[in-house]
Amino acid sequence: MPAVKCGVDGCGAVLQPLWKPDPADRDTWAYPECDVCFGPACAKHLKEIEGTLVCDRCRREREAQRTASLIDLGTDALFRPR
Repeated sequence: MPAVKCGVDGCGAVLQPLWKPDPADRDTWAYPECDVCFGPACAKHLKEIEGTLVCDRCRREREAQRTASLIDLGTDALFRPR
């Protein structure tokens, strides 16, 4: 079985298993993963947000959706000092 690697932004870091229920059976080993896309990710690319582990890729997608959903009302000119 090939090593499990981080799949975020082409990182490729080899992941260490978090848990080995059956050390002889590598299919049962648990690796760190994103709770949104369920892809393997290293500690460098995982952040805990509101109790869930989110990889950098999913975090950027969430932020892009959040900013895209805001409507520009053009009120910036109202708050500029004169």
